[in-house]
Amino acid sequence: MRDGCKIALNATAVVAVLLAAATHPAAGGDVLVISPPWLGHPDALAVIAAADGRIVGGAATNAIAVGRSDDPAFVSRLYGSGALLVWNARFAGCGARS
Repeated sequence: MRDGCKIALNATAVVAVLLAAATHPAAGGDVLVISPPWLGHPDALAVIAAADGRIVGGAATNAIAVGRSDDPAFVSRLYGSGALLVWNARFAGCGARS
């Protein structure tokens, strides 16, 4: 196998692992909620509120917000409340910094 193919396969594997980690945030951390109303989803602030989360931050658009809850089922409730995507906010460059 050529070196270029090995590098491409390794890079693809790394990106896949990072995306998997970003889309499965741990309980208790800040999460970035993406829920575009123009696609028929409720706005992100409403999704966080409906999932019994605390709103940590927002954006100029109602489609993106950062929420938090210590409940392990929070991410599942966000999807159940209409979120299109839920990512680990730190991985996305959002949320509280320590």
